[in-house]
Amino acid sequence: MGGANELRGMQLPPPDLSVAYAQLPKPWKVGAVLLADRILAAAYADDVRSCAMTIAEDLAAGAVRGMTLEEYVDEACAGHARVVDLRRALDVFKYSPSMGPFWPALAGLTLSELCVQLFAQDVQDQLAAMGVALYGEGDDPQ
Repeated sequence: MGGANELRGMQLPPPDLSVAYAQLPKPWKVGAVLLADRILAAAYADDVRSCAMTIAEDLAAGAVRGMTLEEYVDEACAGHARVVDLRRALDVFKYSPSMGPFWPALAGLTLSELCVQLFAQDVQDQLAAMGVALYGEGDDPQ
């Protein structure tokens, strides 16, 4: 029980880099952590872009029926692996650009609900950057 390949009861995927990391000189450890952080941030941004692209393709194909585009975005985000897997959902708090501005408005939500809302906001922002309007003219609730 509790082998070198386990961390807090969770089996690490091979290869376990903890031994290699422990052998790094201190400056390299700092660099490794910074690199890993940038890779995780890029993975989050890629998940947002990928989800937005799928939604835009569905919209172009006429697959969004019986609901508003905003409802479709919310549904797509709620089922995305980024928010369904709790370990990946925690990254939303760290890498979501929406975390700061929307934090007060999201108080009182569960962790899962908060992750979905932040991820959905990031996807909506990406769709807007792609020129996909979430609201018809005069429909914007803001």
